[in-house]
Amino acid sequence: MLSFKQLQAFITLAECQSFALASEKLFVSQPALSATIKKCEALLGGQLFERTTRQVSLTKEGQWFYPKALQYYREYVGLNQHVKEVFAKEQGMLHIACIPSFAQGGLAKHLKAFLKLYPKIHLHIQDMVVEHAINAVLTEKVEIAFTFEPETILDIIFLPLFNDGFMVVTPPEHRFHVHENISLKDLSHEPFIAMDHQASLRIYVDKAAEHAGIELNQIAQASQIATIGHMIQAGLGISILPDLARQHMLDLGLHCVSLPRREISRQMGMVRSKHVGLSVLGDAFWQFMQQRVTTTFC
Repeated sequence: MLSFKQLQAFITLAECQSFALASEKLFVSQPALSATIKKCEALLGGQLFERTTRQVSLTKEGQWFYPKALQYYREYVGLNQHVKEVFAKEQGMLHIACIPSFAQGGLAKHLKAFLKLYPKIHLHIQDMVVEHAINAVLTEKVEIAFTFEPETILDIIFLPLFNDGFMVVTPPEHRFHVHENISLKDLSHEPFIAMDHQASLRIYVDKAAEHAGIELNQIAQASQIATIGHMIQAGLGISILPDLARQHMLDLGLHCVSLPRREISRQMGMVRSKHVGLSVLGDAFWQFMQQRVTTTFC
């Protein structure tokens, strides 16, 4: 198999058709170039060039080999350049998972700031509930996920970004509309729309209600915050949702009242695998977000 330098020598001589011109272009002596071409021919088992005192031309076999060698050479050079650009963060794709509430309520401004630093890279964002987002990290479908702090962090690294509160979301005509302060105990007799049992948000809200000594009057459940919003809009009941979803709920014309953070709040942050390293681009994004922890997130 020819080395990269041998391949380069063959292509250059084929294009220049002169040992003098080719050696000058390659910054080598003519005897050194001649020796390299002879090695190429020995390795391939046949003559590539017809040599005369005035001109060098390709043999038929050399003519057949030249376009294939040129294509391979260009692919090799292109691959090397692409890898350099990836390491320089001038190219590349970063896969990120994000819970829907943060995807709709704060992520975009951070992505915009990151893309200002690396305008040629590409981002692939997938909306996922907490459990799926963490699983996507563990199965290497994404490098980084934005989620609430998980119950267990055995195989992941969690970087807290900010503490998110919770709010009561009601139809606009609900009696809570005139209330500025609501506690969990005020919700005990209200028809309540909950997240699915498997959702970490449901588990967290249930624990907070239990700690407050109340039992929520659940009349329905759904797997997506947006679905819960539409059910509230239809007048089916109320719900407890993260503050991150506030703008989305307001866009639906719903009423939002914050709950005391001493009763219920949760860390929002980033998750990465503890056992699999980040790519150069992934590490740059992780460090970028870590530096923004001291800024206002929402």
